Amino acid sequence: MPHSSAHEREWSADENAAARGFPRGERRRPNGGAPLGEICEVVVGSRRTVILIAAVLIGAIAAYALYNYVNGVEDRAYDNAKRVQVFVVKQPIAKGTPGDQAIGDKLVQSGQIPQEFRPATAITDTAVLTGKVALTDLVPGQVVVDGMFVDQATAFVTFSERIPVDQVAVTVSVDQVRGVAGLLVPGDKVNLMVVLPPELAALAGEAPGQPARPPAAEGEGSGGDTVRFLYQNVEVLAIGQTAAADVGATEAPANPGSGLITFNVPPDAAQRIALSGANLYMTHAPKDFQPVDLPPVDFSTLFQPGVLTPYPTGG
Repeated sequence: MPHSSAHEREWSADENAAARGFPRGERRRPNGGAPLGEICEVVVGSRRTVILIAAVLIGAIAAYALYNYVNGVEDRAYDNAKRVQVFVVKQPIAKGTPGDQAIGDKLVQSGQIPQEFRPATAITDTAVLTGKVALTDLVPGQVVVDGMFVDQATAFVTFSERIPVDQVAVTVSVDQVRGVAGLLVPGDKVNLMVVLPPELAALAGEAPGQPARPPAAEGEGSGGDTVRFLYQNVEVLAIGQTAAADVGATEAPANPGSGLITFNVPPDAAQRIALSGANLYMTHAPKDFQPVDLPPVDFSTLFQPGVLTPYPTGG
């Protein structure tokens, strides 16, 4: 039998493949298995799967290594100090918030800090917060200690409890001009001036010390009023019904727009403030203000020769 050429053998293979339902040119494995193209696709897909799994494993290992590194850095920062459990404020807690709510809403959670930084009064169990309320506003990061949550009867202070020992509260009514344009807020300090007409100045022992003055010309005022400071650094306890902020509060109360100013002063000072009544005039004292003994001023001493500015001049 004559030998067939390579071309003929290739043609025969293509014909056989076509006869079996396979496209021409698609080679079959000798045992009649899947086409070589399908085998290659399976191999490539398997390699991609292996590469993907390897990438995921490498990422997990890297994340674990980073976690251990960060923990190690923190340990070294604390010089490997022993850590103890505390309970920490995780979210802002408003004054009056029930302890049960703070626990249930996870506003307070367990944490660990170096033992040397643990406050001596830090709570060891959130059960002690049950039935209590936050005494003041609490901010994230604070370690919860005894006294931050108290019984409701303790948390809500009556107005009388705001008045210092041996003092009383006295209220005056002023307009915007005599009340520093409504810029005062509870907790501020003011200086109280008294503007007295001649007859009252004489009774108060602050008369100018001269014979009766002639009546003032039209537009020049009374001509005999006397002004002097009654008290300095007087504490504003409340404005209207808005009281000064509690100790530890994070926000100062705003001026409610009322002209009713309440001071806390000793009883004898309250008498003098009440007697002054409509003659009071306030100035706003800065925080570092120091009281100064000043003489009274009337129209005879209104002008000071050589004084061009109210501020001290350097020399």
